[in-house]
Parts: sequence; structure tokens; C-alpha cells
Amino acid sequence: MEREIERCNRCILPRNYPGVSFDEHGICELCRNYKELQYLGPEALKTAIKSHAQDGDDINKDYDCLLGLSGGRDSTFLVHYLVKVLGLRVLAYCADNGHMPAQTVASLKTATKALNTDLVVERHGYLETCLRHHLLAWMKRPSAALVTMICTGCRLGINKGLSSVSITKRVPVVVTGGTPFEGGAYKTDLLRSDPSSRRRSSLLWGYARHIVRNPRWIVRPSCLAVQVADFRYHFNRRRIFEKRGALVSPFHRYLHWKEEDIVATITQELDWQSGTQSSWRGDCAIAILKGHMYRSMLGFNDKDDHLSLLVRDHQISREEALERIQAEKSAPPEILESVLARVNIDFSDFDKALKKKGRV
Repeated sequence: MEREIERCNRCILPRNYPGVSFDEHGICELCRNYKELQYLGPEALKTAIKSHAQDGDDINKDYDCLLGLSGGRDSTFLVHYLVKVLGLRVLAYCADNGHMPAQTVASLKTATKALNTDLVVERHGYLETCLRHHLLAWMKRPSAALVTMICTGCRLGINKGLSSVSITKRVPVVVTGGTPFEGGAYKTDLLRSDPSSRRRSSLLWGYARHIVRNPRWIVRPSCLAVQVADFRYHFNRRRIFEKRGALVSPFHRYLHWKEEDIVATITQELDWQSGTQSSWRGDCAIAILKGHMYRSMLGFNDKDDHLSLLVRDHQISREEALERIQAEKSAPPEILESVLARVNIDFSDFDKALKKKGRV
């Protein structure tokens, strides 16, 4: 029987969320300290992008920006917004990690075709090279903190690919679809040696501590190299992109991300479909697997975090969030089994590891 978890009385954040305290009324500190974000607006976004499209021989005049397009809802909305609302010339880039669902591939092709937007799709092998090794290492000694390492290489492929295309296509402005409503801070906090510290050293020491407990993570040189490169791009991402131009995240500074508007726009204008019961995080089978792992080990995952943020932002009620977490929390078993089958891991062996006691 699934265990009940105690949640914040204002949002739905679980009490066991790392590093978050609750007051005597059962209200989490994130709700108590929440401040609505201020946004600069669409004209400021257009100016930020256009200001870096300067005259010069090394700038491609065919495009105003390079957009990282995953086929998920946020980046799909952005390509529509940049082209149709702001009238910008967009080059879309998709890094295929080898585990994109067919529906995602279809959605990004449909969207770019409808918008007459050029699309570059590149297949990288970083994730595929390491996925089986990382899963087997995790199964040797299951750890909630190291679930985040399962997809090591994917972020490297995205950032390295965007950087490379930005240079070769001479498009200095790179736009990303991340939002402040994604949640997931608990993942790095679980890994840190000190969850209250935001220092880089806390993350590195925490990672080292877990590697000492389970050295299998680093015994394969090719995968260790991918881990190191992934960390390097993670810590230096902005500096790498801003060497030549700008890294712009519209939803963090310029546009208020509103779920209802996002989903309505892309479904009506671009015939976008998720392929899962939720419109969120269905663009990668590995993300679905990791969400299942977190929920099995902790009782929650990014979805609880995401919905709590929507409650704080007054986009949905707490009751709606609770209903959605029940309706959307289960991972499609066929996706989980398919991911494991592709790397020759038996689902029953994986499930046994997931249910092990004494996990760290």
C-alpha cells in the first residue's frame, strides 16, 4: 500500500522535502517567504535578443536567435511566441538523446513546419553511452541523491550542441525554455554535503561522498569523462554562451509563465500533444523513469514541487493540485519497461533495487 505523506497546508509540498522547514500551522517556509516575480515584458525581451544581432561579418543575418527546442510544452510555446508574436527569425535546435518519444519528435517537426522555422536535429551519444552503466551502478547501491546522475550526458549534449551550432551558424543569441515553475531544487540538495549551502563546493563534496560509498559510478573511464564534462558545462554554462553573445531565458526575466495559456496556445495553434497523462515532462523517457524513481524512494518528485509553485503563484488551488497529483503521478509502465529493455536491464531486477531497504 502506498504511504501517505504529510504536506504543507497552503501548497502541497511534502514535509520530507529536503532543507525546508514548516511552522506550527503546517505552512512551509517556501510559502511563507514567497514573493511574486516581476517581469520586464515582451518588448524588453525583443530588445534583449535584437541588441545582440549586431552588424558584422561574423553575424548570420538570416536569424535573430537560436532556440533550444525539446518538443516539450515550454520550448514549443516559445518558438511560437518568438515567431508569431515578436516577429523574430528563429533557428531551432534539438539535441536528440536517443530517448525522445515518437510523439515528441512528431510535435517538434509539426511546430517548426507550421511556423516555417528552420530546425537542426543532432543525435548525441553521451546519454546512450553511459545510461546502462549508470543504472547498474545505481542498482548496486540505490540512492535517492544519485538518481539525478542517471541522465548524465543529456545536459552536456544539449549545451555543447547549442554552443556548437551557435558558432557554426553564427547566431550569437541563444534562447532557452527553462521556467521558474519547474521545481526540482531538492535533487541537488540531496546531493550536496550541506543542503543549506549554495556553494559549488558543497555539491562537489556531496558527489564525492556518494562516489566513495559506491565507487562503481566512476570505474568506466568513458562515463567518468562524460560526468566531468557535464559538471563543467553546468557550472560554466552562462559564461560559455556569453563569450560570443547572450543567453536569454524569457520565462525567468521577461514573460510570466502561465500554464493554462501555454497549453492552450500550443494545442490550438500547433496541434501539440503530450503523449502522457500530463502536459509536463513527457518529452523524454528518461525524465519519466527518474520521476518514477524519486516518487518510489521519496514519496514525491518534481511534479509535487511544480504544482506547489503553481499554487503559490495563484494559478491553481491547493485542491486542484492535490487532484492533479493523484491523476498524473503514475508513470506509464510501458515507457519504464521500454527504457530498461533498450539497455538490457530486466525490469524486475530494477524494481527490486528500487524497493531495497537501507537506501542512502
